[in-house]
Amino acid sequence: MKIHLPLLSLLGLHLIVQVLPLKAQQIVFHPVATQEGTLNGLVTGITQDANGYMWFAAKGLHRYDGYHFTSYVNDPSNPGSLASDQLESIYTDHSGIIWIGTKGKGLDRFDPSTEIFTHFINNVNDSTTISNNLCTVILEDREGVIWVGTNDGLNRLDPKTGKFIRYQQKANDPTSLSNNQVRTIFEDRQGTIWVGTGSSFASDGTLPGKGGLNRFDKKSGTFTHYMHDPKDINSLIDNRVSAIYEDSRGNFWVGTSGDGLHTMDRAKGIFSRHLYDSAHPEKLSRPYHKRRRTADGVTFIQEDVTGIIWIGSNEGGLNLYNPDNGVVTHYEGRQQPDSLFDDGPRVIYSSREGVIWMSTEHENNLYRINPFQKRIPHYTLQEGTVNAFVDEPGNIIWIGSVKGLLRNDRNKGSMSRFVNDPNDPSSLSHNIVNAITKDREGNIWIGTNKGLNLLNRDKQTFTRFLHDSKNNNSLIFDYIISTYADAESNLWLGTAKGLDRMNLKTGKFTHYIVDAADTRDFGKNAIVGIYQDGWKKLWVSSNGNGLLQLDQQTGKFKEYLNGKDIRKIYQDSDSVLWLGSLDGLYRYNRALDSFFLFVDPGFSKVIKDVFNVLEDDHKNLWLSVNDGIMRINAKRNESSLYGVKYGIPGFTDIRFWSGYKGQNGELFFGNSTGYYFFFPDQFPRSSKSPQITINNFRLADQIINPTKNGPLFQPLSEVKEIRLNYKQDIFSFDFAGIHYSSPEDNIHFFMLEGYNNVWRQAGAERTAYYFNVPSGNYVFRVKTANSDGLWAEKSIKIIITPPWWKTWWAYCIYGLLFAAAVFATHRFQKQRIVLAERKKTQKRELAHAKEIEKAYTELKATQAQLIQSEKMA
Repeated sequence: MKIHLPLLSLLGLHLIVQVLPLKAQQIVFHPVATQEGTLNGLVTGITQDANGYMWFAAKGLHRYDGYHFTSYVNDPSNPGSLASDQLESIYTDHSGIIWIGTKGKGLDRFDPSTEIFTHFINNVNDSTTISNNLCTVILEDREGVIWVGTNDGLNRLDPKTGKFIRYQQKANDPTSLSNNQVRTIFEDRQGTIWVGTGSSFASDGTLPGKGGLNRFDKKSGTFTHYMHDPKDINSLIDNRVSAIYEDSRGNFWVGTSGDGLHTMDRAKGIFSRHLYDSAHPEKLSRPYHKRRRTADGVTFIQEDVTGIIWIGSNEGGLNLYNPDNGVVTHYEGRQQPDSLFDDGPRVIYSSREGVIWMSTEHENNLYRINPFQKRIPHYTLQEGTVNAFVDEPGNIIWIGSVKGLLRNDRNKGSMSRFVNDPNDPSSLSHNIVNAITKDREGNIWIGTNKGLNLLNRDKQTFTRFLHDSKNNNSLIFDYIISTYADAESNLWLGTAKGLDRMNLKTGKFTHYIVDAADTRDFGKNAIVGIYQDGWKKLWVSSNGNGLLQLDQQTGKFKEYLNGKDIRKIYQDSDSVLWLGSLDGLYRYNRALDSFFLFVDPGFSKVIKDVFNVLEDDHKNLWLSVNDGIMRINAKRNESSLYGVKYGIPGFTDIRFWSGYKGQNGELFFGNSTGYYFFFPDQFPRSSKSPQITINNFRLADQIINPTKNGPLFQPLSEVKEIRLNYKQDIFSFDFAGIHYSSPEDNIHFFMLEGYNNVWRQAGAERTAYYFNVPSGNYVFRVKTANSDGLWAEKSIKIIITPPWWKTWWAYCIYGLLFAAAVFATHRFQKQRIVLAERKKTQKRELAHAKEIEKAYTELKATQAQLIQSEKMA
């Protein structure tokens, strides 16, 4: 940096100039922790399947979900096991089949759903078998054809018949393959197959070696050769072609042994060599070691999701090329945390969410690199704690520190410091600067431990405003905590003993006291935050006394959140008022005139210890919290934390008043050793949500595999519904949310809907257990969030059938029997009633008959008496 020495003021202003280096953003290499005995050799191949699992070819075949490895090895007693533990290449086709190339046992086809390996072995007496048992590279083209490169030619596999068509070098045939040692196969966007050949052994750099680049014509089955020509600088620099790649811009890259990084004009068939220039190591070239120069050549070329080109070599380390600025960043072996440990990058792969996987040759390391994860730059200051910022045009930053006011001219790379001179009344009134504000006229005001200062830029002097006990219109108290310039050209000052409004035209101060009875320094009258909202209401936060709204006409305060420690007041572009506090982030509901704690909708929890709140140009909120810097997206439904992995150690003492957004959108956060600075666009997130996989389903702790007559009829990845009987009421699921940006930070929740409708957070084992679940219909749900706050959810329907005596048809029979019983009872009762009525009727009829008979008898007697009387007469 160029040192800029400003003129010293004749009035005694002290300026100390220093140049401080900026830390460049560096990628972070995460060594993949492996189980004992797993991946204990060189990783020679990497791929990813449709379920999101990573597969590694090493000493055996290994599946990885970000948490655990599952290994497959050769079992001599099982012909359906892996053919050999010595593997060379691996590839996943469009149907999910894993193809594995071995180092002497041919090609293996692995079906993950059945876990059965099918072997393809060379038979010297059968030309339709694979041409050689050392399979160096595998590719599926856009037509679904499997191509296999070996140490004895190129092979085309017919998956229906299992037969191979061989393409090999033929003497005196210039249209045949240029060399039988196939090292790489690539299909470009036009569907053309390119084949790189040649010995994998490095040369001494003086001989071009045998090999060549081949363009294959599928229709004719012939090859066009591109070879080294010592008389043509537009030819390959070496014939041993080890890497072929087409990037998103259409550039066609070819890597060879030696100083062999090229780009090719395919239409003209010519090459541009990108040679190493020791005078300009930042220029595009293959990796060269700083301490030694080797001729090992290029091992891979790969573009990441951010557009950076990765170039590896066996001996020279790793180069990252930025096409936007044409600059190369070199990485070589360093025994330091988060760095590349050795100089031999061997294999590279970009997984679905953009994470780079890279193995190395010498130390047999496997690294996981998130291209989105870059360390947030930190500007280290000898002056220590940073309390405030203000920026000006010309890339000028004013910084308030505990050791004076700093002026950083970022264009010139100079730093000036303004400090107090006891003998100079025009110097800064105190070295501890707590607040800086620029008013509507562009004047810069500095609040210190002893008074207010107005900066005179031309003279580089300060005008002081101090408390005068004899003047009621002077500053209420000299210790200034916060400053704010409102829309009416007033300057508001929060002091340790009250709130002041300064009329910038008259220079007079109006005092506002929260609690007149509290005369303490830093008591209830200490104002730590000031903000005027879009409705021109003035809000202030008192020291541990909550939030206050000032009525300027009456001088009275309306209290909110009494007793809460409010650190920051901020209004976003949608006019929503936010409060940062130790209790969390508060959001204002204007209709209810009340504040409510903001709950992260994804994690369903309050964000604690919010010291500062800013909004970027894309409406994302940025919070300084104990664990680092947090981002909440514009929809306020996702959050991301930038902490230790981004260069911000936990509990970093990020000052609660020192967040600032520059005029160009750059964000600044001060801490005890300087400040962090970045543009939000420099930290894009992966746009991919996690991919949820359910690994195992258990009944009574026994893993259930797919069978025709069992609960699972197909692999778990395809299962939508599981049916169980009433005796199978104890079961469990193993699951994982696959997202490799930062697997250890993925968070998992699960629920059995209909049984317990509450989300439960999973532990490290990511297993959900259920016991004595009654018969019924349920839905097992899993949801996962990655480190960027992106969510995914998956569900499986669970049906537990009841015993036969509790089935619907059993209940129908029970109903019919009950109805029959009711009917029989009713009929019986009805018959009883009819019989009773009949008996009553018969009894009445009998009594009536007896009465008639008696009357008849009496009538006959009377008649007889009458006859007798007539006779006597």
